[in-house]
Amino acid sequence: MKRNQNRESSGYHIIGYSLLKARAIPLLLLFSAVMITSIWGYNRNMLYFGYMLTAISICAYFIIGLRYRFEKNLRKPSEHIVYFPLAGKISSIKEVGAKTIISVQKSTLDFIDIRSPHALCRRETGDLIIDEIELKITFTEGKIKTFEEESFKAGNIIGMAQGKVYYTVELSAEQDINLSVGQELKAGSSVLTMLEYAPIIEVIDTTIPADEEG
Repeated sequence: MKRNQNRESSGYHIIGYSLLKARAIPLLLLFSAVMITSIWGYNRNMLYFGYMLTAISICAYFIIGLRYRFEKNLRKPSEHIVYFPLAGKISSIKEVGAKTIISVQKSTLDFIDIRSPHALCRRETGDLIIDEIELKITFTEGKIKTFEEESFKAGNIIGMAQGKVYYTVELSAEQDINLSVGQELKAGSSVLTMLEYAPIIEVIDTTIPADEEG
């Protein structure tokens, strides 16, 4: 059980490490500003330059933090519900033949976590697919990083999307949806559609029996 919990939380660690790397430059600039004001503070031009560099580095530090925000508290997902994988706003809903196509736009400051929409989900060439309801989620534009080793347990972080991102949701037109253009979405909590049955989900136990460890 402990091993599975660590695997599920590793998405948080990956995002945290990415944030730390992104903030390295502002921290170096801040360090440089402190050194400049300490060593050449007697020179008015250098002193003002140090102050300016300090302000720029602090602003950059907090702006980068805003660009790496993610949802930390989610309700326990229901096995009857398929959720949206990424925060954003619905820009269009169209019916094309036997399909419903939903377009979503994530803004630069929306949360970056990509979450598994349902335990039945799988990934194929970058798309998220649920065969049972003919659902396909395609990230059409933007910077996407997938976490290949993460499980597809509903609500688990399986990637992150930085900056402005566009994605489409394609599913059978027979699936009931209760959505509207302009609706704000949250990853792992905004309902995409409902399943009419409780799916049978195979759970693979990766724990090692005590008598086989030694």
